[in-house]
Amino acid sequence: MTTLDETRVRIERLCYVLLIFIGIMAFRLVRLQVLQHDRAGRSETKREKIVPRRAGIYTRDGVSLAVSPEGVRICANPRAVLDKEATAQALIPLLEMSQGELMDALDRTEVGGRKNYFVKLQEMADPETARELEAASLQLWQAGNTASPRAVYGEPFNYREYPRKDFASQLIGFVNCRGDGVEGIEQFWNDMIGGRPGYMEAEVDAVGNPIPNGRRRFFPPEEGSHVVLTIDDRIQFYTEQAAQAVVDAFQPNWVTAIVMNPRSGEVLSMATRPGFDPNNIPERLAGREINRAVNFPYEPGSTFKLVTASAALADLPPDKLAVKVNCKGSIRIGKHTIRCWILAKEGHGHGPQTLSDGIKNSCNMAMVGFGRMLGKEALYHYAEMYGVGEATDLGCPREKRGILPDLRTWDDARLANISFGQGLTVTPIQLLRIVSTIANDGMMMQPYLVKEIRSAEGETVQRFHPKETRRVIPEAVAHQVGAMMERVVAEGTGKLASVKGYRAAGKTGSAEKVVNGRYAPGKFVSSFVGFLPAEDPKLAILVVADEPKGSHWGSVVCGPAFAEIASKSMMRIRFEPTLLAERSSTASTTTSNSPP
Repeated sequence: MTTLDETRVRIERLCYVLLIFIGIMAFRLVRLQVLQHDRAGRSETKREKIVPRRAGIYTRDGVSLAVSPEGVRICANPRAVLDKEATAQALIPLLEMSQGELMDALDRTEVGGRKNYFVKLQEMADPETARELEAASLQLWQAGNTASPRAVYGEPFNYREYPRKDFASQLIGFVNCRGDGVEGIEQFWNDMIGGRPGYMEAEVDAVGNPIPNGRRRFFPPEEGSHVVLTIDDRIQFYTEQAAQAVVDAFQPNWVTAIVMNPRSGEVLSMATRPGFDPNNIPERLAGREINRAVNFPYEPGSTFKLVTASAALADLPPDKLAVKVNCKGSIRIGKHTIRCWILAKEGHGHGPQTLSDGIKNSCNMAMVGFGRMLGKEALYHYAEMYGVGEATDLGCPREKRGILPDLRTWDDARLANISFGQGLTVTPIQLLRIVSTIANDGMMMQPYLVKEIRSAEGETVQRFHPKETRRVIPEAVAHQVGAMMERVVAEGTGKLASVKGYRAAGKTGSAEKVVNGRYAPGKFVSSFVGFLPAEDPKLAILVVADEPKGSHWGSVVCGPAFAEIASKSMMRIRFEPTLLAERSSTASTTTSNSPP
């Protein structure tokens, strides 16, 4: 083949390839045009969520604990800024930003290098500053420095604020970045407080642009309802002060304290210290957000002896109730040796103890003796009646039930241990419910935290009332147990919890702490629980400290806090002292030997 022929063949092949390439491109172009035309002829509905303003949380006396004020954030449209330098100069006096920071913000670009439509210049500004910025933006537009009078503007938004900072923080909880409740009242009542979102629907084309004269529908949001708690602002303050004093003096992991009206079941205060500020959540809360009053099941120790005493008084015949149990400091039951706290402290036992002596002196051996007289079926029955293993349904998230072991697992050693508060668990609110039942003549009340629900307009739409749960013990038995508890404060292990001007009834507790299924040496949960006035109870109070240092005795660690809360709270409810004279100096100043 000649050179001319070869050249001609190559040109023909090249033309053939070129024709194929042009054909493919033409096909793709036609296909793209057809598809785009088809898409342009179709529409869809775009829905935009409208979040309602979150309702407030208030104390019974109207103090704001959580509110949602309307704030203003300052925003800008960089694409509308024609002269960055002039715009920055005009805004510097009004914003907490340097010229360099402003220039960077106004020059911010999206991925791909295009300028943003939106940048946030300042998260929070007062309304007056927002108005001044919008006026400056108008002037910039009039001067030709921007392409829009709203190149800089204020955008209203709702935010969550806790005016009292760490006040009742575990009880209230907080909200996350999505505005949903986390922990506490914020979480449990989230649907009520958060309201119902609204929506804006608009007909848009394939690329998301609103279609002129297209369908539009608006579904307005429903604002949430305000929650009014049973919490008393001043009593909560006194409770937190006293709890913090225990933290400062004994460095426990935490302290929780609760005050309840035993006649109604209303919780007047619920505090855990240390707390946290929900306005400024740290990266690691380290468990400070947990409401220990409802989420911490622990072995109650000696405070549970009140249940054993109640059961004995209700079920045992007079001849057995008259028995004195001899405390030698320890007792052998099967393979187990059970000891009384006084043995390690004094090297001997309490000697002969009546049931009342056993409560006054917090004698383990006395309670073991009466528990064995009762038998496991009776003691189990009364523990169950008192609500051990049963949630209080208080209205807090993740409330623990505690543990009442299955009766089939009760051998002689377990019966003995449970008689003085080991081998079962309760939460602080469950223990206070037990003592409130004794204070309320044996009738258990449903504890509650929410007093009423109010609409967004402030009208009461639901009100909560006291509710009887069940009768646990006869009224006469409750009075007898109350008299024993009064001896604890006047003569026994609880002298440091005495309250000037009132007859107080109480019980100390120093329970060995269980860690990983074993009693941890040197670790205790200390507590004091009681009510006053003993003759006509108005308040029931519990103080619990986890692993205090320096002392683990409930009377030493928690007794003075009980007295402090009680004294100030009685003044708060304007209940006059019921004693005409103070107790003798011996009864009011003698320190307990070693109160459990």
